[in-house]
Amino acid sequence: MENGAADPLWESRWVNTVSAARGIPTVQVVKVDLASPTAQEQLAAHTALPTVRGVRDILNWHPDPLYTHRNRADLMTDPAWRAGLAAVAEAGLSFDLQVFPSQLQAAAALAADHGDLPIVLDHAGMPIERDRGALDRWKRDLTVFAAEPRTTVKISALGTNDHRWSLDSIRRVVLDTIDVFGPSRCMVGSNFPVDGLYSTFDALYSAFMELTSRFEPGERADLFAGTARRFYRMADRPAGTSVGEDAVPAPDPTR
Repeated sequence: MENGAADPLWESRWVNTVSAARGIPTVQVVKVDLASPTAQEQLAAHTALPTVRGVRDILNWHPDPLYTHRNRADLMTDPAWRAGLAAVAEAGLSFDLQVFPSQLQAAAALAADHGDLPIVLDHAGMPIERDRGALDRWKRDLTVFAAEPRTTVKISALGTNDHRWSLDSIRRVVLDTIDVFGPSRCMVGSNFPVDGLYSTFDALYSAFMELTSRFEPGERADLFAGTARRFYRMADRPAGTSVGEDAVPAPDPTR
């Protein structure tokens, strides 16, 4: 998953180099500025890499500057940005959609208008407010978004949105998301290394395992692997064998 590099193409080429040497990561999601006049050129450069499966252009907008990721609230309706999103579908890629709960209804309309584009909602829609009323509204709008047939969801960044999380504090987010989408359209994710600030990998996945213990084995297989494999078409490029422990050098950023 892209992570906000100053030069997104440099980042994706470096990840591709690591993948070629190690076999993991198997595939990647890259950053493209979809509102840019050069969006199609950016897409063409990224899709030349065999590991690329999707694009993320973060849309989180919030009136509080502490939370917002963007300086404008209307990107999902901006014609230039929408043209860039249409180019993602034309390139045969998926889109990682990252928004706040207040943007979920607009996100549902976006998904309806781009029905040929597989969209995964990142971080369960980022429910940053955890009181009962806020979570009720989040689930209501999550259900509207999930009604669009080509949508999927990633249950991740739980620590990012709850720095002192516990099994009980994340229970409703995890189980309500699965209830809305169903296991075959949900994937759990770590959001590491970012969420490594708030817990260990073992603690997080132990919590996932406990919270999903009532599900059937096939459903858990989807949650922990199958949905991600299908959505990101991982079977098209199986992981290879590690070639050693030496660090893979980053590509020359001037090339």
